[in-house]
Amino acid sequence: MSTSLFILSGGGMRGLDVLAGQLQGLADAGITPTAICGTSAGAAIGALAAFGRPADEIADIISGLRDRDVRSERWFWKSRALWINHFMESAPIRALLHRWLPSTPDALAMPYACTTTRTMDGAETVWTSAQAVLPGEPMPQDWRECVLASMSISGVFPWVCIADAHYADGGVRANLPLPPNWRDFDEVYFLIASYTNDYAAAGSSIVSRLLLNASWYAQDQIEDVLARVAVASPARMPRVVTLRPPADAGRGSLLRFDHSLISSARQAVKGRLSQTV
Repeated sequence: MSTSLFILSGGGMRGLDVLAGQLQGLADAGITPTAICGTSAGAAIGALAAFGRPADEIADIISGLRDRDVRSERWFWKSRALWINHFMESAPIRALLHRWLPSTPDALAMPYACTTTRTMDGAETVWTSAQAVLPGEPMPQDWRECVLASMSISGVFPWVCIADAHYADGGVRANLPLPPNWRDFDEVYFLIASYTNDYAAAGSSIVSRLLLNASWYAQDQIEDVLARVAVASPARMPRVVTLRPPADAGRGSLLRFDHSLISSARQAVKGRLSQTV
């Protein structure tokens, strides 16, 4: 039986839209994963897929969300920005994860891993439901906290405590998480939802420029991973397919949904797959 590894990048709230559409496009072509790993938005969409939810159902879940379902801004946070460490609460996202996902990783239909960043030292920490297939730390009983941590952008959301340490957004260390045993699979699909946003167009403030630099950094991580794969030894090379976000994904805020991206990402996958036949 052929094995397929899906690797899902981060990408914010718009990334959820892009990834949901990409999964639909792959499902349209009869392509499904046997293992999944993801970061941030990719951790959430990957968890839904690893639970066995069909691509169309995942797209329906995401398209039914509104910004207010995820965004819970703290009162007067702008006037307190110098004294508080996050401006959005994570309770709405935690509630959604509890509604969508099983309480233990034993209920997952396939091996799954998500990437976080340990805040005490910045170390990349991968949590996995099946170490023999996807290397990493074994997930705790309430594995949904690992998914939440992977999505928790520092400064935006609070850090998440798992065991005796705190963890945050995995995109800081691995926006496109490449497991060390990726060559063991027959096929590897990179589902990329991250893009370089033109924050500079919104102004030349300090915040705008910091966000622009962060988006460049996230994109550089992705390109570095793809470059490593491209020059890897052909001794045991899987078929590799890279799916990038549609052209219209670069407009707007990472912290806002754009559900039109679901259909455009789905169509973009169709065009990409036609080139690989």
